[in-house]
Amino acid sequence: MATNVACTGFLDADRPRVNPGLVTEYKRSYQQMFAALAALDELALDPTPDQLRVTHTRLRITRASHESRLVFQKIMSILSESSGSTLARKVELLVQMHVELREASRRHVSTWTRAQTKADWAGYCRSSAELRRRWRQMMDRERQLLHPLLANSVHAGPHETHYTPR
Repeated sequence: MATNVACTGFLDADRPRVNPGLVTEYKRSYQQMFAALAALDELALDPTPDQLRVTHTRLRITRASHESRLVFQKIMSILSESSGSTLARKVELLVQMHVELREASRRHVSTWTRAQTKADWAGYCRSSAELRRRWRQMMDRERQLLHPLLANSVHAGPHETHYTPR
């Protein structure tokens, strides 16, 4: 049986163990969310909204958000089981950001109905820009914390060697 060894020479039994498929799923959901936000950025530049495109883009963001949240929750469950107190605090802050952003998104969607969006496009764009800024801020914090952890915690199976250069 092979031993999982980090570049430092220490056994990495205390490191979180994340399936490579989950990491791929996380990266895909992250890219989809960025692409959906960028699509809304582009739409917000148009002084007269195409309601069909607005509806489609909002749905795209909702789906990307839902998928990224599910993957995030899977990863958080792995990290919370195997992380030290410093990492656990950072993870808890990310979880709290997700909860707050999900609630802000829910309020935004319920306030900005299709009719309201059409009636006050400029107001919608301002409100949406703030929400997109918050999404990107949260995703940036995720990137800073999770991407290095995920890069260093992928394993293919219990009997394979995992060597992660640092």
